[in-house]
Amino acid sequence: SGEPNGAEGSRVESFSPVGYALLLLGRVLRCCDDWPLGMQKGLGLLDLPPEPSSAGPGECARWEADCSLLILSNSTWQQYYKQLASDPDLSDVIAAAAKVGRSMAAAVGAECKALEELHKKKRRSRCEYDEKMQARRSVAFSSRVETEASRRFQLENRFAVSKRTRFRTLQHIFRNLSNERGPWCPYSDTDFEHGTSSRRRKGSPVSAKRKRARLFRIVKRPRMYWKMDKSESPFRVRNKLKVNYSGSEHKGCKRETHAEKQRRKQQKGGAPDAADPKDDGKQEEEESAAVITKAIKVSLPLLKDEHKQKAMQKPEHKYELQELMKEEKEELRDAQQQDSADPSALKLRVECVMMTPAYSTPGFFIVTARQIQFEVNEEKAKRKQPQKWLTSEKRLKWEDSLPQGYDRKWEVNSIRAILFRRKKLRQTALEIFFENNTNCFFNFDSPKVRRLVYRKVCSILPDPDAGNPGSLFSDIKSSPFYFSYKKAPWILEHPAKLMERSGLTKMWQERRISNFDYLMMLNTIAGRTYNDLSQYPVMPWVIKDYTSRGLDLKDRSIYRDLSKPIGAQRQDRLEKHFMTRYRDWDEEMMKMPPFMYGTHYSSAGYVLYYMIRMEPFTTEGIRLQSGRFDNPNRMFHSIPMAWSGCQTGYADVKELIPEWYYQPEMFRNNNRYDMGTRDSGEKLHHVILPPWASSPEEFVRISREALESEYVSNNLHHWIDLIFGDKQQGKKAVAAYNVFCHYTYENAVDIDAIEDETQKNSVLAQIEEFGQCPSQLFYRPHPRRNKRESIDMCVFNKLSALKCYVRKKKVETCQVVSIAVRGECVITIGEDRHVSIHKWRNATADFIPPFTFELEKKSYKSRGRKFGVEFVRGLLRELDSRMFAITNDERCIISCGHWDNSFKFSWTETGKVMKSIVSHKDVVTCLALSRNNRVLVTGSKDTTVMVWNLDPVKNEISSTHPIHILYGHDDEVTCVTVDVESDVVISGSKDGTCIIYTLRSGTYVRSIYPAGRVVPIKWVGMSSTGTIMTYSGANLKLHSYTINGRILHTADTKMQLTSFYFSENGKHLVMGGSRGNKGVFVVLTCHSLRIKYHEETPEPIRSFAVSPNEHHILLAMEDGSVMVFALNETVMQKITLLKLKMLGF
Repeated sequence: SGEPNGAEGSRVESFSPVGYALLLLGRVLRCCDDWPLGMQKGLGLLDLPPEPSSAGPGECARWEADCSLLILSNSTWQQYYKQLASDPDLSDVIAAAAKVGRSMAAAVGAECKALEELHKKKRRSRCEYDEKMQARRSVAFSSRVETEASRRFQLENRFAVSKRTRFRTLQHIFRNLSNERGPWCPYSDTDFEHGTSSRRRKGSPVSAKRKRARLFRIVKRPRMYWKMDKSESPFRVRNKLKVNYSGSEHKGCKRETHAEKQRRKQQKGGAPDAADPKDDGKQEEEESAAVITKAIKVSLPLLKDEHKQKAMQKPEHKYELQELMKEEKEELRDAQQQDSADPSALKLRVECVMMTPAYSTPGFFIVTARQIQFEVNEEKAKRKQPQKWLTSEKRLKWEDSLPQGYDRKWEVNSIRAILFRRKKLRQTALEIFFENNTNCFFNFDSPKVRRLVYRKVCSILPDPDAGNPGSLFSDIKSSPFYFSYKKAPWILEHPAKLMERSGLTKMWQERRISNFDYLMMLNTIAGRTYNDLSQYPVMPWVIKDYTSRGLDLKDRSIYRDLSKPIGAQRQDRLEKHFMTRYRDWDEEMMKMPPFMYGTHYSSAGYVLYYMIRMEPFTTEGIRLQSGRFDNPNRMFHSIPMAWSGCQTGYADVKELIPEWYYQPEMFRNNNRYDMGTRDSGEKLHHVILPPWASSPEEFVRISREALESEYVSNNLHHWIDLIFGDKQQGKKAVAAYNVFCHYTYENAVDIDAIEDETQKNSVLAQIEEFGQCPSQLFYRPHPRRNKRESIDMCVFNKLSALKCYVRKKKVETCQVVSIAVRGECVITIGEDRHVSIHKWRNATADFIPPFTFELEKKSYKSRGRKFGVEFVRGLLRELDSRMFAITNDERCIISCGHWDNSFKFSWTETGKVMKSIVSHKDVVTCLALSRNNRVLVTGSKDTTVMVWNLDPVKNEISSTHPIHILYGHDDEVTCVTVDVESDVVISGSKDGTCIIYTLRSGTYVRSIYPAGRVVPIKWVGMSSTGTIMTYSGANLKLHSYTINGRILHTADTKMQLTSFYFSENGKHLVMGGSRGNKGVFVVLTCHSLRIKYHEETPEPIRSFAVSPNEHHILLAMEDGSVMVFALNETVMQKITLLKLKMLGF
């Protein structure tokens, strides 16, 4: 900033003051080497023209002109130029320029630093973006890997399920082909009925297919074994047996007693040992009781104090969920809407265990939009045992690789009820009942999982009022469990609430259901189930006289005291063994409440004790005894001894099981097991019956009649109080001598609160083995049953009072081959295919006659109301009710025997054919319609039987293809019958045999061969109690059998019978026919075939009908007339007076 010198002075003279100032400013700015390049560019220094090389006026002027252009193009230089023009003092201008330059340099430096930071940030963001993209790619890859792994697992699982399904299908086909009536079965001299041996009867036909099979010897059939069929009736009766393909004689499982060991030792020449006190009956009982008491003392002190306090308190029955919240209900509704959109979507898949009496199968419970499924867990499931019935080792290889149990699927519209169940006193199980009278028991890991499963299943359940028209079985409204379904499904109720809402108690009081049915419903609601031996249904001992030669069911002295438990039936035993221990019990020392009985009235061991002769209980009993039968001295050997043990034994307080009252096969050793020999030298075989019973069937019948007797009906409420009612726990239980170990009661032990696994397993083992009390259903005394006051007009209750009110009322001009009462009309069918509809109306007892019967007007007859086409000429003489069926709503007639090999649906009102089905290859000879109008069975000359599904609303078959085609007969099928509740289809043939099939699966069960020479079977039927009847027109004989094919009685009717009917209670069989030129009307008892009523008519009877309420019997004669029977006037007057008395008059 000094003065200019020499050469510089001459240059100053060549510049203007402003130009020289610009020259100096450029030099100053260029001297700042530390200024960044970006700042210099921002100030325009790089664009400043270079200094002139000479100081000539021309060059300086040009340089200033270039600077002027720069000034005009740069706002910064314009600012400097203005300052220079206003202030000619160059030093101030230079200083100001330097100051501004530094500030601008600082601003530009900050901007450059910000740019560098931005660049770094962008670089960092880029790295983060790359990392995120890499992570996203990794997640996508992992997800894809998981998806593929899941898809692979599903495919493998689907293949495994398909493999098991294929095997089951092939196994089913093989069994159907190789059964005794199948084409692969060679002729054998072995009778397949219960393993007995007999020769083929003379005259028995041998078909060509059987001859071919005998030549090729396709399979060598071993002796057949039998096991219990788990299908049930609506009131839970399981009285059928089925073939046990994996059965065996259990050779080597016999256990030797001490006496047998001594005899064997003596035979070898050794000296016998001293008597072993363990094999003495009384010592065994005392030792068993001591072991039980010791186990209780050892394990129960491990429980916490709060568990002990709960034992003597009234249980509150707190479930994990009483009612879902409003939000959860909305979730369920949303789920239902979503489910309807995707019917195949998987909604839930959880682990569970499917429980059966034979085995427990681990697997998965799966819920879809339209189905619930069970899928076997192959990793956890046990392997099957080798099945010796297959002769080839190659056949065993694949089967033995399969797990025990099999996959199952059920449509949700087949569910009848879902009931809560306990497993080892933990609320973790569900039992689902289906419309085909089957049920399944599922145990889950925790109450929370059970709640989730229950909610999911309830979310897909259909409306119960809609029904299931496509089902073979009754809809849900006809089920005794309908009360548990019609409630909002998300409401979870305690069994006591469910029982109160069911209305079963009132039905029992009014005698609308039997004692047995009521007890089975109580067991079911209280949590007792056939699927868990530790919670098996319990029934009472009723009879106490098992030594007399005869039994009078009206004698009160033959019955036990139902107001006391079994342990208190004898006062001396009660005081000596039970009350002494109860009074002397030291609760503080024992750390548990006192009890009277160390054992229980129902446990898994007691069930196996009674059912040891029937599979699958035999196998389970052997497993429980470490691969052997129990000691023969302790096994179920004699009914009188079993009752005596319950009265004298130190630790025996067991009650009965339901099979005692309906299953005679439990008393037979049908499979011929070698169970050992008692110390008395008696070999165990069939159960010894009391003297008043000649056969197991008679014993079961008398026991059942005793259960339904008037004495039991008037006192059964006392026993219900002990087991299900207010005497189960608390002070009333003490007063009634009904106190058991507290861990057997519901909510007395909180299993989940026990942290020590050893303690928990110990308690669970005792609960499983020593018994559990059912859930308490009543907290007040149970009401008594109403007295028996007969106000029913049923003709079978008073057969001696029958009277004929209408004699020979002409309804047709030809023979009446079929007659039926439907609603308010009587429908008659003539052999000329003419249909008449007559008015009918039931009347009360105060009207004489107790009905209205008006014939159809002649104007209707003149219209010629005929149905179908002509019958085959060869069948005209055999036309009867076997070839016709009328639907319950009276709108449709189903007929067969037509020449075109069809069966036809015709409108009753007009006779017009609605539908004609041709599926058989020959004439359809017979048909049968189920009581619920859902199943039609047809038989034909082509030896086949077909099962059809009917829509009860439209009165037509659901499909033109049958659901089952049943084979096995060697000649024309002459008669068929179907029972939906028992899941049975029975057919009779000219080959002299009857074949029993299952309705649900169409599986062959067994054949029935009537005794004597081969004669065609004309009629077959089955009562509601399971008694099968067959009649042959060739020898006029009537045979009765059990549902398992065992013959009961044979009667020579000495008449040609044309029509048959079983009473609703299954106790009576009504028959009509002819003897010479007279008609005969007979009523027999089903259990003995004894005649209860006999009536002759002037004309042969072709058909008869019983009104739906069984108040009237209508006989159709050969001359086209009808006779009507009902109770006489005296009985009607008594019924009227009794009704008035009940109304308070």
